[in-house]
Amino acid sequence: MDRSIFSEHDLNVYMQIRWQKKLLKTKTVDRERGRSRTQFGQTFQLGVQWPSAQDRLLLKLFDEDLLTGDDGIGSIMFSVKDIISNYDGPGNDVLLWKNIYGAPATRDNEFAKLMNENEDLRSDWKGRVLLHISVADTKYPMSDVIDMDEDMKVMLREKIKQGNFDQSTQYSIIADVGSGICLPPFKKKDPYTVKVQIQDYCL
Repeated sequence: MDRSIFSEHDLNVYMQIRWQKKLLKTKTVDRERGRSRTQFGQTFQLGVQWPSAQDRLLLKLFDEDLLTGDDGIGSIMFSVKDIISNYDGPGNDVLLWKNIYGAPATRDNEFAKLMNENEDLRSDWKGRVLLHISVADTKYPMSDVIDMDEDMKVMLREKIKQGNFDQSTQYSIIADVGSGICLPPFKKKDPYTVKVQIQDYCL
């Protein structure tokens, strides 16, 4: 896991997948305040019988809290069909970074939970995870979480060295407001106003 907006806090993080009524989760990794990366070093093995009625695969990130309950941080959405189509067979495995998105850190309610689990509602970038994805035929598909082998750990470390993934990109959004046409007549004395809002910041 790469740098997150939560880097100013101590976190006890783990990743979780629910697949075909089975809940799979990695070990919990303690990340001290100020550290930019978290090493999980584990592998999700998902048994898939294709074609399958279940295509949506949701990888969730949590902050473990034994006192008040675990807090959702964000999620990554996958299509099982796309994974099988793109990465099936020897030599088609891939190393890639996937961004994690979720609810703003200031939100802690039921709607925040929906934002963490719905790709159409998520608004805040929470960091990124380096994944190795592969597909292989098997006679006995099974789902489990196992420790990553040492060769794979070395490969992932080399991938991280190839670029500085700690740096985010800053943008300026410019919205030119022109004339409005065919607007319904306003009922109040005040004229129309245009509002632009990003998270809790409003113009």
